[in-house]
Amino acid sequence: MSNELLKANVRTEVGKNPIKQVRSAHFIPGVLYGHHIDNVNIKIDEHDFDKFYKRHGIGASLDLEIDGKKTFVLLKDVQYNSMKNLTYHVEFQALSKGEKIKVKIPVHYLNKDKIPAGFIFQELHHEIEMQVLPKDLIEYVEIDLSEATTDTTVTLADVSKLKNDAYELLDQPDTLLFTITESKVHLELEPDLEATPAEEIPEVGEE
Repeated sequence: MSNELLKANVRTEVGKNPIKQVRSAHFIPGVLYGHHIDNVNIKIDEHDFDKFYKRHGIGASLDLEIDGKKTFVLLKDVQYNSMKNLTYHVEFQALSKGEKIKVKIPVHYLNKDKIPAGFIFQELHHEIEMQVLPKDLIEYVEIDLSEATTDTTVTLADVSKLKNDAYELLDQPDTLLFTITESKVHLELEPDLEATPAEEIPEVGEE
């Protein structure tokens, strides 16, 4: 299966004003680096990158073609201004076939709407740090909450997908990912069966 491809160009523009010109031309400045290569300043088409980023996000692997030469890379970081809806800078890390890399994999929690009323879902971790070979990279881990029971706590060690020798987890196995607990408000609203019967409550004005 072929990797998704993004095209970029070597960037000669450096400094505040030249970088502004790059962005004005609808390109995003960035850099490619790696243990086995020299750093390369690049610029990438804003539309092409935004389209890729919306589908994949940080941690995605792809082929980056710079002036006709392809390099297998990891999208390592994105500097984004949400107020201006503008991507300022992107970083790509070149990957070597037999070299493990350190990545943070996002956790996607599915079917939050299936959690019973009166119970609270608390997300404690939204990413998992690991070392992995490029060939074993995954973009995210999905956890289905539709079958989660109430009063549940789930740790890293409980996620079956991660019980794989290919993933060298850097977080502790007992790291809590999420909890589902009964709401205190819900408990307070439970009817008190020991309450005074209605017929024993004096009416207003009764002595």
